[in-house]
Amino acid sequence: MKGLLLSTPLLALILAMTARSARPQHWRIWTHSISFSASAQFQDRTTERPAGSIAGSITVGGKPAPGVTVTLMKLDSSSSQRTPVANVKTDEEGRYQFKGVAPGSYDVFPVAPALVLPKQGRDGQPGKTVMVEVGEATEGVDFTLTEGGVITGRVTDADGRPVVEEAVSLNKTTEQGSTFQFIPPNYESLITDDRGMYRVYGVPAGRYLVSVGTRYGSTRGNRGEYYKETFHPGVTGRSKAVSVEVKEGAETTVVDIIIGRPQKTYAITGRVVNAENRPLPGIELGVIARSEGGNSSTNTRGGGRSDDKGSFRIEDALPGHYLIYPLNDPSSNSFGEPISFDVKNEDVSDLEIKMSRGASISGAVVVESVNDQAMRDKISQLGVSAHVHSQDMSTTLRDRHSDDFASSRISGDGSFRVAGLPPGKAVIQLTWNSPSAPKEFFILRVERNGQDITNGIDIGQGEQITGVRVIIGAGSGAIRGQVKIEGGQLEDVRLSLYVRRASGASNFSRSIELDTHGRFVIEKLVEGDYKLLIGPMSVTVSGDAGVKTMSRMPTVEQTVSVTPGAVSEVTLVLSLKP
Repeated sequence: MKGLLLSTPLLALILAMTARSARPQHWRIWTHSISFSASAQFQDRTTERPAGSIAGSITVGGKPAPGVTVTLMKLDSSSSQRTPVANVKTDEEGRYQFKGVAPGSYDVFPVAPALVLPKQGRDGQPGKTVMVEVGEATEGVDFTLTEGGVITGRVTDADGRPVVEEAVSLNKTTEQGSTFQFIPPNYESLITDDRGMYRVYGVPAGRYLVSVGTRYGSTRGNRGEYYKETFHPGVTGRSKAVSVEVKEGAETTVVDIIIGRPQKTYAITGRVVNAENRPLPGIELGVIARSEGGNSSTNTRGGGRSDDKGSFRIEDALPGHYLIYPLNDPSSNSFGEPISFDVKNEDVSDLEIKMSRGASISGAVVVESVNDQAMRDKISQLGVSAHVHSQDMSTTLRDRHSDDFASSRISGDGSFRVAGLPPGKAVIQLTWNSPSAPKEFFILRVERNGQDITNGIDIGQGEQITGVRVIIGAGSGAIRGQVKIEGGQLEDVRLSLYVRRASGASNFSRSIELDTHGRFVIEKLVEGDYKLLIGPMSVTVSGDAGVKTMSRMPTVEQTVSVTPGAVSEVTLVLSLKP
């Protein structure tokens, strides 16, 4: 839908609406695609390497938890995708085991919506990350779960009528005074029924602010109206809200909210033109809405698109401050600056976004030291992108929000042309056109007229730069290692390892999450030296227990050499001693 900006409570509503049609299907696949038993055996038929196993136990309140479904999810090394591959159930003693596990990285995820799960899986998702080596029996992937609480209540309007199909928002408050939103796996429970009732279970113990309505941004559904954000028991200011306590395994009832009458929303219209004031069709727009005070914002990339007459329209905007920016358009070789404005008590019209002639970078991608034609053919599945960092302080807002970059596919002869770039310093990077695109290629260096421009090249307004050579290599080396912690423990912390090339292309860097045993593997690396780093930044630990910051993290840094076709082993020691 065009013109979509999402406030936090509304996001929960959309997730809930999506869950009604899509989410249950995923759960059915996970729970019925494989028969349940105390141990499940499967084998990845694409590999002939010996399989391993994963085993552990689940307890609730210190007692074994029998009959709990556990899902094994395969992790894609190049994305955040998690694919369910097997299910088991815990036995009478709360134990589970997956047999025949092919080497790789996995998330182990107990399926227990009424219980509180650890969020130590990939990208902070529920579960724990486990790395399995060839033929390895990985033990001790245990879960200590707690019973979630329940919050129930009713939402009514000023006339006492039930407010139907509205999303309730639960925001946990911490001792430091900060809040973070809790969204349960059973998203539907956040939605009020035909009586205005809601019942959310699996809620971690703590104090919560309960609200309904939209704070800022725009609504979904073209209803032309919205409910203003209102907290229990019926106040519009967060400072006046009454928090409620949720206890482990207990139900907190009568958390009712009386909400005001619906407010009107407004439309935002305008047009996109070029330097000659001619309409530009098909320009994709991003929309940013800011909360009162500017402390929070939503950034909806692709919030609209200009039609064949260059016009755009964004529906259901709430009062507030907005910024609309055009995404760079390679087809017309143009870029544009953002426009900002306020929506008050009427529609906003006659806005104009002016696009200017963009710069372009063209050249060829060259595969170094690879004679295999099949390997060379793989580069057609890759792309080249140019990310521009402007030196003009007046465009800071654009740089921060609009992602000034453009990309191009690589043709059969290796040529490319990236267009629609604003002036500034452009850094060339590789992109992948599909999940199946090869991940073993990395940029070794970027050249033009014999000069190294790996770290960027300055481009002027409308400048057409040619003759760029992007030299890439196919990586076959790997780094495998473990982080050992001495002198203390880091409870509920997901440590990440930062890796970058010690020399050569400085635009290669990765953040690698460690598994539950502190292990990691980095594959398909090109030859060279790499720096591995933990710290010295502060680490923010966020989760259902609250938010805290660990400062003065000790710094661990080590340089590792990678050679083609070999695995470099490394152990990093993180000392927590004073």
